[in-house]
Amino acid sequence: MKPNQHRRIPRDLSDEGAATLVQFLRKLTRDCEMQYAVQIRRHEEAAPRGLYDPEQPWKYPNEPF
Repeated sequence: MKPNQHRRIPRDLSDEGAATLVQFLRKLTRDCEMQYAVQIRRHEEAAPRGLYDPEQPWKYPNEPF
């Protein structure tokens, strides 16, 4: 694999490598969601509904970060 500074994920993974990477990411996501479930729920309940910046849809307008 040749590193590419503009890509975070290599393009030339084997089938097994791609499957392993996705399996790892799914487990990591599940573990994070379980670890931070209370904080995530609290944030989602406090966030204004339907207001977002189309350039950064993951951020709500009045968040401090």
